[in-house]
Amino acid sequence: MSLATPLRAIGNLRLTPHGVYADYLLSGQPFIFLSEEWQDRVAAEHAELWRALPSGSSISGLTVPVAPRSTVRKMLYSHPDLRLREGGETGLAAAARPWVQHCRSWEPTIAGHRARRRIYWLSLPLDYGLATAYQ
Repeated sequence: MSLATPLRAIGNLRLTPHGVYADYLLSGQPFIFLSEEWQDRVAAEHAELWRALPSGSSISGLTVPVAPRSTVRKMLYSHPDLRLREGGETGLAAAARPWVQHCRSWEPTIAGHRARRRIYWLSLPLDYGLATAYQ
């Protein structure tokens, strides 16, 4: 579905000859590599969202780059000994050192992969035909 060329944009409002739309960026729920039960639950929640949207709404998918450091950071802090401890204590526990080395060894591969994540563009119609008053 193509979006109408805007006559004017104010914040997240897009005024077109066909009406006024509110546009939002959404993050999808992660479900890849999760159980079939979880994937079915995510699909059901997405279907419920789609049924609740007003007629004339649209959702478009986009992908954006993910910084390799962000991915490595998530890998590192998945180790329980690297999470912030009670009282704000930091430092590298001896048990975590092999994990840190393992994660660091993956940095070139992760950087070379050029990962992307999905986000979505949601457009909701607010009215039909009133945008011409703003020309």
